[in-house]
Amino acid sequence: MTENYKILKTDKLPNTGILRQTVIFFGREQYFDFYSIRAALVWPTPETPAYFIIGGEETWDERFYNPASGRGVVRIIKECEHDDLALDRLFDRLTDDVSLNLADTIYVDVRHEDYTGAFHDYLDRTRLRNIYVQSAPYEDFTMRVGIVKDYDQAGELSIDKGSPLYAELQGISRADLVDSPELRFYRLNALSYLLSGFKKYKPIHRSPQAGMGRNISKDSWMM
Repeated sequence: MTENYKILKTDKLPNTGILRQTVIFFGREQYFDFYSIRAALVWPTPETPAYFIIGGEETWDERFYNPASGRGVVRIIKECEHDDLALDRLFDRLTDDVSLNLADTIYVDVRHEDYTGAFHDYLDRTRLRNIYVQSAPYEDFTMRVGIVKDYDQAGELSIDKGSPLYAELQGISRADLVDSPELRFYRLNALSYLLSGFKKYKPIHRSPQAGMGRNISKDSWMM
Protein backbone atom coordinates (compact mmCIF):
# COMPACT_ATOMS: atom_id res chain seq x y z
CA MET A 1 0.00 0.00 0.00
CA THR A 2 2.57 2.56 1.13
CA GLU A 3 6.05 2.43 2.64
CA ASN A 4 4.78 4.58 5.55
CA TYR A 5 2.45 1.79 6.72
CA LYS A 6 3.79 -1.51 8.03
CA ILE A 7 1.78 -4.25 9.74
CA LEU A 8 3.55 -5.57 12.84
CA LYS A 9 0.99 -8.08 14.08
CA THR A 10 -2.69 -8.89 14.35
CA ASP A 11 -4.11 -10.29 17.58
CA LYS A 12 -7.57 -11.46 18.63
CA LEU A 13 -8.59 -9.56 21.74
CA PRO A 14 -9.84 -11.81 24.55
CA ASN A 15 -13.58 -12.14 25.22
CA THR A 16 -14.56 -10.02 22.21
CA GLY A 17 -13.48 -11.78 19.01
CA ILE A 18 -12.26 -8.37 17.81
CA LEU A 19 -9.02 -8.25 15.83
CA ARG A 20 -6.48 -5.61 16.77
CA GLN A 21 -3.92 -4.80 14.09
CA THR A 22 -0.77 -3.08 15.31
CA VAL A 23 1.01 -1.02 12.64
CA ILE A 24 3.85 1.41 12.17
CA PHE A 25 2.25 4.53 10.72
CA PHE A 26 4.67 7.37 9.78
CA GLY A 27 7.17 6.11 12.35
CA ARG A 28 4.69 5.65 15.21
CA GLU A 29 3.11 2.48 16.55
CA GLN A 30 -0.68 2.67 16.29
CA TYR A 31 -3.55 0.24 15.79
CA PHE A 32 -6.85 -0.53 14.06
CA ASP A 33 -9.62 -2.71 15.48
CA PHE A 34 -11.74 -4.93 13.21
CA TYR A 35 -14.83 -7.09 13.60
CA SER A 36 -13.58 -9.31 10.76
CA ILE A 37 -10.72 -9.39 8.23
CA ARG A 38 -11.21 -11.16 4.90
CA ALA A 39 -9.51 -11.53 1.51
CA ALA A 40 -10.52 -11.79 -2.14
CA LEU A 41 -8.54 -13.34 -4.99
CA VAL A 42 -8.97 -12.92 -8.75
CA TRP A 43 -7.40 -15.71 -10.80
CA PRO A 44 -4.79 -14.84 -13.47
CA THR A 45 -5.68 -14.79 -17.16
CA PRO A 46 -3.57 -14.45 -20.33
CA GLU A 47 -4.39 -10.72 -20.25
CA THR A 48 -4.20 -9.94 -16.53
CA PRO A 49 -2.16 -10.93 -13.45
CA ALA A 50 -3.51 -12.61 -10.36
CA TYR A 51 -4.64 -10.01 -7.86
CA PHE A 52 -5.74 -10.15 -4.26
CA ILE A 53 -6.82 -7.73 -1.60
CA ILE A 54 -7.32 -7.98 2.15
CA GLY A 55 -9.72 -5.75 4.04
CA GLY A 56 -11.41 -5.52 7.40
CA GLU A 57 -14.62 -4.09 8.76
CA GLU A 58 -13.61 -1.63 11.46
CA THR A 59 -15.21 -1.50 14.86
CA TRP A 60 -17.19 1.57 15.76
CA ASP A 61 -18.02 3.00 19.16
CA GLU A 62 -21.80 3.25 19.54
CA ARG A 63 -21.39 6.38 21.65
CA PHE A 64 -20.06 8.28 18.62
CA TYR A 65 -20.92 6.23 15.51
CA ASN A 66 -24.42 5.23 14.47
CA PRO A 67 -24.27 4.38 10.75
CA ALA A 68 -27.73 3.87 9.28
CA SER A 69 -26.49 0.73 7.50
CA GLY A 70 -25.47 -0.90 10.77
CA ARG A 71 -21.99 -1.69 9.47
CA GLY A 72 -18.50 -0.33 9.99
CA VAL A 73 -16.08 1.08 7.45
CA VAL A 74 -14.31 -1.56 5.36
CA ARG A 75 -10.64 -0.62 5.26
CA ILE A 76 -8.43 -2.09 2.51
CA ILE A 77 -5.19 -3.02 4.25
CA LYS A 78 -3.40 -5.00 1.52
CA GLU A 79 -3.33 -5.01 -2.29
CA CYS A 80 -1.15 -7.33 -4.34
CA GLU A 81 -0.67 -7.95 -8.07
CA HIS A 82 1.18 -11.17 -8.87
CA ASP A 83 2.67 -11.52 -12.35
CA ASP A 84 4.53 -14.80 -11.76
CA LEU A 85 2.82 -17.69 -13.56
CA ALA A 86 3.89 -20.19 -10.86
CA LEU A 87 0.80 -20.86 -8.79
CA ASP A 88 2.62 -22.02 -5.67
CA ARG A 89 4.39 -18.66 -5.46
CA LEU A 90 1.02 -16.91 -5.66
CA PHE A 91 -0.48 -19.17 -3.02
CA ASP A 92 2.58 -18.73 -0.76
CA ARG A 93 2.25 -14.97 -0.95
CA LEU A 94 -1.51 -14.99 -0.40
CA THR A 95 -1.53 -17.38 2.53
CA ASP A 96 1.37 -15.56 4.22
CA ASP A 97 -0.61 -12.32 4.14
CA VAL A 98 -3.87 -14.00 5.11
CA SER A 99 -2.16 -15.62 8.12
CA LEU A 100 -0.44 -12.38 9.16
CA ASN A 101 -3.76 -10.54 9.13
CA LEU A 102 -5.81 -13.37 10.70
CA ALA A 103 -8.20 -13.20 7.76
CA ASP A 104 -10.96 -15.79 8.15
CA THR A 105 -12.20 -16.13 4.55
CA ILE A 106 -10.88 -15.88 0.98
CA TYR A 107 -13.50 -15.15 -1.70
CA VAL A 108 -12.80 -16.56 -5.17
CA ASP A 109 -14.72 -17.42 -8.32
CA VAL A 110 -15.19 -21.16 -7.78
CA ARG A 111 -16.53 -21.57 -11.33
CA HIS A 112 -12.86 -21.72 -12.38
CA GLU A 113 -12.63 -25.30 -11.14
CA ASP A 114 -9.02 -25.94 -12.15
CA TYR A 115 -7.67 -22.95 -10.21
CA THR A 116 -9.96 -23.62 -7.25
CA GLY A 117 -8.89 -27.26 -7.17
CA ALA A 118 -5.21 -26.30 -7.38
CA PHE A 119 -5.65 -23.94 -4.42
CA HIS A 120 -7.39 -26.60 -2.32
CA ASP A 121 -4.62 -29.07 -3.20
CA TYR A 122 -2.04 -26.49 -2.07
CA LEU A 123 -3.84 -25.93 1.23
CA ASP A 124 -3.97 -29.69 1.87
CA ARG A 125 -0.33 -30.15 0.92
CA THR A 126 0.82 -27.31 3.19
CA ARG A 127 -1.58 -28.31 5.99
CA LEU A 128 -3.23 -24.88 5.99
CA ARG A 129 -6.64 -26.31 6.74
CA ASN A 130 -7.75 -23.32 8.83
CA ILE A 131 -8.04 -21.10 5.72
CA TYR A 132 -11.61 -21.00 4.44
CA VAL A 133 -12.13 -20.57 0.68
CA GLN A 134 -15.63 -19.43 -0.25
CA SER A 135 -17.46 -18.65 -3.49
CA ALA A 136 -17.74 -14.91 -4.09
CA PRO A 137 -21.41 -13.89 -3.67
CA TYR A 138 -23.48 -12.81 -6.67
CA GLU A 139 -22.39 -13.82 -10.16
CA ASP A 140 -23.36 -10.56 -11.87
CA PHE A 141 -20.46 -8.10 -12.07
CA THR A 142 -22.74 -5.07 -12.52
CA MET A 143 -24.60 -5.94 -9.32
CA ARG A 144 -21.34 -6.33 -7.39
CA VAL A 145 -20.09 -2.98 -8.68
CA GLY A 146 -23.34 -1.47 -7.42
CA ILE A 147 -22.55 -2.84 -3.96
CA VAL A 148 -19.08 -1.29 -4.12
CA LYS A 149 -20.58 2.06 -5.11
CA ASP A 150 -23.06 1.84 -2.20
CA TYR A 151 -20.18 1.41 0.25
CA ASP A 152 -18.16 4.17 -1.38
CA GLN A 153 -20.95 6.74 -1.51
CA ALA A 154 -21.97 5.99 2.09
CA GLY A 155 -18.41 6.74 3.26
CA GLU A 156 -18.02 3.12 4.39
CA LEU A 157 -15.02 2.25 2.21
CA SER A 158 -11.45 3.31 2.92
CA ILE A 159 -8.79 2.87 0.20
CA ASP A 160 -5.38 4.49 -0.20
CA LYS A 161 -6.06 7.34 -2.64
CA GLY A 162 -2.72 6.73 -4.34
CA SER A 163 -3.50 3.12 -5.24
CA PRO A 164 -4.48 1.80 -8.70
CA LEU A 165 -7.58 0.28 -7.10
CA TYR A 166 -8.79 3.70 -5.97
CA ALA A 167 -8.25 5.15 -9.47
CA GLU A 168 -10.08 2.21 -11.04
CA LEU A 169 -13.06 2.66 -8.72
CA GLN A 170 -13.33 6.39 -9.32
CA GLY A 171 -12.97 6.06 -13.09
CA ILE A 172 -15.52 3.35 -13.90
CA SER A 173 -18.85 4.28 -15.51
CA ARG A 174 -21.89 2.40 -16.83
CA ALA A 175 -20.41 2.52 -20.35
CA ASP A 176 -17.45 0.48 -19.10
CA LEU A 177 -19.65 -2.44 -18.01
CA VAL A 178 -19.60 -4.17 -21.40
CA ASP A 179 -17.18 -6.55 -23.14
CA SER A 180 -15.73 -8.58 -20.26
CA PRO A 181 -15.40 -5.78 -17.68
CA GLU A 182 -14.19 -8.29 -15.06
CA LEU A 183 -10.94 -8.64 -17.01
CA ARG A 184 -10.37 -4.96 -17.69
CA PHE A 185 -11.27 -4.01 -14.11
CA TYR A 186 -9.76 -6.98 -12.30
CA ARG A 187 -8.83 -4.90 -9.24
CA LEU A 188 -12.39 -3.66 -8.90
CA ASN A 189 -13.58 -7.22 -9.47
CA ALA A 190 -11.62 -8.39 -6.40
CA LEU A 191 -13.02 -5.48 -4.37
CA SER A 192 -16.52 -6.44 -5.46
CA TYR A 193 -15.94 -10.00 -4.22
CA LEU A 194 -14.81 -8.69 -0.84
CA LEU A 195 -17.60 -6.16 -0.27
CA SER A 196 -20.27 -8.54 -1.53
CA GLY A 197 -19.01 -11.00 1.07
CA PHE A 198 -19.21 -8.43 3.86
CA LYS A 199 -22.70 -7.41 2.72
CA LYS A 200 -24.11 -10.94 2.45
CA TYR A 201 -22.25 -12.51 5.37
CA LYS A 202 -22.19 -9.76 7.99
CA PRO A 203 -19.60 -9.95 10.79
CA ILE A 204 -20.84 -10.29 14.35
CA HIS A 205 -20.75 -6.83 15.92
CA ARG A 206 -19.65 -7.40 19.48
CA SER A 207 -19.43 -4.25 21.57
CA PRO A 208 -15.82 -3.13 21.98
CA GLN A 209 -14.49 -2.55 25.47
CA ALA A 210 -14.06 1.06 26.54
CA GLY A 211 -11.14 2.69 24.80
CA MET A 212 -10.87 -0.01 22.16
CA GLY A 213 -12.19 2.03 19.22
CA ARG A 214 -9.93 2.88 16.30
CA ASN A 215 -7.35 5.51 17.16
CA ILE A 216 -6.38 6.67 13.67
CA SER A 217 -8.44 9.63 12.51
CA LYS A 218 -10.76 9.70 9.50
CA ASP A 219 -8.39 11.99 7.60
CA SER A 220 -5.63 9.40 7.68
CA TRP A 221 -3.80 8.30 4.51
CA MET A 222 -6.31 5.56 3.64
CA MET A 223 -9.41 7.76 3.54
